[in-house]
Amino acid sequence: MGTVRMRLSFWAILGWVGAIGLLAGAIGAWPTWRLAGQEGLVGEVLAAAIVLPIVLASAVIVWAVASHGPGLAAAAFMAAGVVRLAAVVATALILYQFVRPHTVAFLIWVGLLYLVTVIGEGVWLARALKRDAFLVALGRVDRPSPW
Repeated sequence: MGTVRMRLSFWAILGWVGAIGLLAGAIGAWPTWRLAGQEGLVGEVLAAAIVLPIVLASAVIVWAVASHGPGLAAAAFMAAGVVRLAAVVATALILYQFVRPHTVAFLIWVGLLYLVTVIGEGVWLARALKRDAFLVALGRVDRPSPW
């Protein structure tokens, strides 16, 4: 039986998910401050504090599951999507009830950061799957064909 383990970089996850989320927040900080003031920035920071850890945790789960093969990694990414979205929405609603940040800024940033980080996670996984398929095709990774 061949090797099924995918070769994935944990640091690539941080780059595609964490760094992209932080970059989006940094780019949007000035417009948020201009439009909503300090309260808007607080809403943006709270949104980042919710979204980034949840999406990073999801990516780490996909990274861990990928050790069992690319098919399971892709399935984990899809299955984690429902849990990830539910966790972000529930956490945002709970936090909103207690802190009451600037409503528009908070909601826009929760949605925007969620989209940006999930797209980053999807790009990371797509690149990892493509690289893995290339290594299998070259014979550098011994994996039995599913066919």
